[in-house]
Amino acid sequence: MDSLTSYSDKVIISATLTMYLTGNAGGGVWGEPPDSYIQVFAVGEEWDEATISWNNAPLASENISGIWVQPKMTDEWLTYRWDISRAVVDAIDANNPLRLALYSADGEYHSGKYFSSSDWDSPKGRPFLSVVIGKSCDAPDIDCSFLYIPLANKSNNN
Repeated sequence: MDSLTSYSDKVIISATLTMYLTGNAGGGVWGEPPDSYIQVFAVGEEWDEATISWNNAPLASENISGIWVQPKMTDEWLTYRWDISRAVVDAIDANNPLRLALYSADGEYHSGKYFSSSDWDSPKGRPFLSVVIGKSCDAPDIDCSFLYIPLANKSNNN
């Protein structure tokens, strides 16, 4: 995140966390695994990856984003993306590192989802953060135009 602070005349347009689903629990006598709603939380404190546990993990400070993750049913890895723009902006504004935690409140034993981690052998399979930066609409050399398209709700009233 330190490299983004040098763009003082820019704003964060978007930030996306991309992760790859490599497998899941379930199957067999447990039945097919269900979809899981996986949330990304901002965490306000640091932790030590070597010693973190359920009992000493820092608390989540804010629910940032969530998406439905379907079970992996093929040999192909599945790509999932979370919009974490607000967390990136908040971290930069507070001059803090970006700290995130993923969580699912699934209660079933066979609902677990397995994602590749940052220590995956190939860099291509590791999670990554994409940040799009640009100039603010109030910058002197920028003319922003917005087009608002109303949503139409058709109903059949016969």
